[in-house]
Amino acid sequence: KLKRLGLQVDHTEYKPSRHQGEQLAFKYYLNEGNIAMVWHESNYLLRLPKHPKIIPLNSLALDTISGEDKVVGYTTPFFRGVTIMKNVSRLFKLKYLKKLIAAVDYLNLSLGIVHGDIWPGNLLINPVTDNL
Repeated sequence: KLKRLGLQVDHTEYKPSRHQGEQLAFKYYLNEGNIAMVWHESNYLLRLPKHPKIIPLNSLALDTISGEDKVVGYTTPFFRGVTIMKNVSRLFKLKYLKKLIAAVDYLNLSLGIVHGDIWPGNLLINPVTDNL
C-alpha cells in the first residue's frame, strides 16, 4: 500500500519484476459478507465496453476463504487527481456536469446499468487537464 485513498480503497503498486511497478487503485472488502458485492461490482466493470470517463477494471484479487478461492477485491489503473470531496471549494464547472451526465446516460441508456454510487468522493478532477 502506498496511500489510503478512501474506505477500503488503497493506492498500490504491482511489481511483476525488478523494474518500476504499475500504479493501481486496489478496492477490497474486509467483511466476508460483502464478498458478493465486490463480485457484482467487478463483474460489471469487467464487462463494460471502454469509455473515456469510466475507469476500467485491471485485475481481480483472490484470497482463500474457508478453503475456497474467492474474489475479495479488484484493481483499476491509478489516476492522479483530486476528488471533488477533497476540494469542495473548487467551482463545479458546467463542463464537469456535462461529462458526468454523458457518462451516466451511457451507462443508463446504452447499457441499462444504474451506477448507484455517484458522490463527490468518486468524481476525480485531473489537475493538469482540469477535466472530470
